[in-house]
Amino acid sequence: MTEEMVTEIVSSLREMADFIAKHGEELPTPTYGSVGKVTLNVWLYDEEAKEGMTQAARVLKRGTTFDNPVQKHQSDYSYELSRHFGRYAQLDYNSAREAVCERKVVGTKQVPVTKYTETGEFKEVEIVEWECTPLLAAEVYVADE
Repeated sequence: MTEEMVTEIVSSLREMADFIAKHGEELPTPTYGSVGKVTLNVWLYDEEAKEGMTQAARVLKRGTTFDNPVQKHQSDYSYELSRHFGRYAQLDYNSAREAVCERKVVGTKQVPVTKYTETGEFKEVEIVEWECTPLLAAEVYVADE
């Protein structure tokens, strides 16, 4: 992140924290007593995504513990690294899965063609696996620098 971006993010979070510290007791208590997290989502795209996600993994590991590691999540379209700060804050780095993982076709299969009903026809579709180079090479916890 640029120095200007870091300064603005930190200032915004402090402003919100100061507001909650000053007025929090006047705000309604959440239904069922639960509060969601304040999440800063950072998305990396294109050619910089793999290198950026590797750098994010290295930095996010600083100060982690066995009880609070950097977490990895994958979906059909995205790859996410997540670091929690207490119960109510987290920092997420995200990218498209294909930016950090390699798509490998491992076979094909026949599936029924359906329009409004099955047609009795079949089409061939690829069976795909995603090979993701470990961004968090080992579950190592690094003292904060």
